Amino acid sequence: MQIAIEIHRLGADANLNPNFQPHATLLYDKDVVPRIALQRPVVMAAREFVLLHNRRGQAGYEELGRWPLHARG
Repeated sequence: MQIAIEIHRLGADANLNPNFQPHATLLYDKDVVPRIALQRPVVMAAREFVLLHNRRGQAGYEELGRWPLHARG
């Protein structure tokens, strides 16, 4: 729920769904990608977190914020 509060604070819709689930879109394609079981988890490094807003029916995204991520250790 904290992420929904922060998104609202940045100016997003006041009616933000409290069940909002952050996600990463890895692929847009007209074909359906079949679900498969992986032998090992997929791991990738991320250097920053970018919050984008897509307004339904409009092309492109509005960047709401960008934050660098720091390595642990």
